[in-house]
Amino acid sequence: IKDIQNVKKITLIYGVNLEEELLYKEQFEQFMKEDKRFNFISVVANEPNYPGEKGFVTDVLKKMDLDQSKIYMCGPKPMTSATIKLLTNQNYPKEHISYESA
Repeated sequence: IKDIQNVKKITLIYGVNLEEELLYKEQFEQFMKEDKRFNFISVVANEPNYPGEKGFVTDVLKKMDLDQSKIYMCGPKPMTSATIKLLTNQNYPKEHISYESA
């Protein structure tokens, strides 16, 4: 991000299969306290008793208002492919999607 001062909101959606795979959770929660523009959402796919969001990154994105947003994502190819498909089906502008896959 070239000029962070002009950024109105940053949301990090961090998806994992198991809660124990959430790295840096405490640091991201601390960032939320330090900068009100930063929002951290963790989503866990394979633990039905997880107290936060359950499912996949795409499940969280479906609930969000993405108007005026740009998407930057990284992760395994199945996740990025599923997210691109979801966004494309919602007529989200392709030029607002950036990604890298492992």
